[in-house]
Amino acid sequence: MLPGNAYSLGLMADLAAKLELLRGPEHQQIRDWMRVRNKAVHSQEGVTRSKAAQIVEGVLTIGGRLSAKASR
Repeated sequence: MLPGNAYSLGLMADLAAKLELLRGPEHQQIRDWMRVRNKAVHSQEGVTRSKAAQIVEGVLTIGGRLSAKASR
């Protein structure tokens, strides 16, 4: 990856998994969340409040852990 270029979330998740920055099932979880997002955006399928809250909490948890790791 080159600095300054735009990359998709999927590509970044794949790279993070390859570099072992993601733990256990986190890579698959991110991919699942992306599918939920894509269905909500590109179809009439909605997302429940509970599911949305679960996804936001998961993203914040993973992002916080990666941010803390990067600042070391």
